[in-house]
Amino acid sequence: MGFKETMLFIMNMVRKSLQLQVELNSFYENVLKTDTTVSKQAYCESSAKEFDPKAF
Repeated sequence: MGFKETMLFIMNMVRKSLQLQVELNSFYENVLKTDTTVSKQAYCESSAKEFDPKAF
């Protein structure tokens, strides 16, 4: 999961932390219009290393 996808996902207002995988799948299907999905672990790793606080 790259910077663009991670940032868009965060901006998409994820609200269901316990259902993160469902949210990720929905985001990729509805926002990015792709069948590709990523795991919760990939999202967590990406969000931990990709961001400089200046992005916000």
